[in-house]
Amino acid sequence: MYPNLNAEMARQNLKSADIAKAMGVCQKTGWNKLTGATPITLMETVAVRNKHFPGWNLEKLFLKGQKGDNDG
Repeated sequence: MYPNLNAEMARQNLKSADIAKAMGVCQKTGWNKLTGATPITLMETVAVRNKHFPGWNLEKLFLKGQKGDNDG
């Protein structure tokens, strides 16, 4: 759902549980947010970016894409 975020998570060896913790939600809720089943709030995106990806622009990090998209 978020190809740039997924790529950076892989580079830093971060799991969905790490992102959920940064958002302040349980692991299942975090997974639902990362897959697009539940919307992510602006405050959650800021928390994730600040904790794990401080050099990234929010719009680029959380750019939505479809599974299989290679452009980011």
